[in-house]
Amino acid sequence: MTSLEYCDLASNHLSGSLSRDTGNMTSLRRIGLEENNLIGEIPKEIGLLTNFERLSMCCNKINGSVPRELGNLTAMIGIYLHNNALSGPIPKELGRLVNLWELQLNYNFLVNGSIPKEMGNMTSLSYLLLSSNELSGEIPNEIFLLNNLLDLNIGSNRLSGSLPREIGNTTIQNMWIYENNLSGPIPSTSVNESRLINFALHSHNLNGKIPASICNLRSLKILYLSNNSLEGAVPDCLGNMSTSLLILYLNANKLSGLIQSTFTKGCSLPINLNGNRLNGTLPQTLVNCHRLWDLDIGDNEIRGKFPDTRGLVSRDNCERSQRRYWFVRGKIPVEQPTIVQLRILIM
Repeated sequence: MTSLEYCDLASNHLSGSLSRDTGNMTSLRRIGLEENNLIGEIPKEIGLLTNFERLSMCCNKINGSVPRELGNLTAMIGIYLHNNALSGPIPKELGRLVNLWELQLNYNFLVNGSIPKEMGNMTSLSYLLLSSNELSGEIPNEIFLLNNLLDLNIGSNRLSGSLPREIGNTTIQNMWIYENNLSGPIPSTSVNESRLINFALHSHNLNGKIPASICNLRSLKILYLSNNSLEGAVPDCLGNMSTSLLILYLNANKLSGLIQSTFTKGCSLPINLNGNRLNGTLPQTLVNCHRLWDLDIGDNEIRGKFPDTRGLVSRDNCERSQRRYWFVRGKIPVEQPTIVQLRILIM
């Protein structure tokens, strides 16, 4: 079928492997084989299809390596090989695909190397998903110089080193860099020009302070910094963002000082500060969070009086238990509370 341009066989019950004769289909532009039961390797002969634009073989049982011959297909705009059993390194030859706008290799077993710095040449790339593999090495700063990149997910790998300073000087809106072995501080000048909406840096070995410049992220909706070794105070400016933020998770760090007192009227975000070294009292501005539904401040050193919330909780003093937890004494009043949508309260 040398004249065939488009072939869509997705979501069937196809089995077996992809034939090497696919390389003879010289007019082929797009092939969709996702959600089948295919096995075997991706034939390197696919690199002969110079008009090829879109390869979709996700959600199968394909093994072997990612063919370096894919780097010959400079007309390629989309590669979807996620949810398979691919192994080996990511070939640096993929850096030749200057027209590629989406690369999904997540949920495989890619090992034997790091993310190639040659990916910095993929100037049209908008979506780069490499999560849930076994990639190692440092994150190349060239990735953060891609002017069209919108979505980056490299979570659940074995990446090490520090965060590149270029992390915030991009157009990335969704940045998922979680569950790796990164260390060092969050660069204090790396978020000044960022357009981030979702920012996940949890489950690393990051240390130092949370930079106050993080509050320059005016579009930020979700912030995960939990399970690190971050120290110092929680920036007050995060309270000013409490009406725009949807999730704020800073638990399991070494944060100290007072809980920020700048919660603004109408805030509703779930707040998790559990497992830090915070002290002082709960700020009175929490009464502004009328739609608050999840507040976890356990395993800290909070004491003193509760804020006046018209009977949400008792205003008796807190005392410390022998298990390093502070707990409420007294009865919970029956008066109508102002925080009417509270579902979870962990003290």
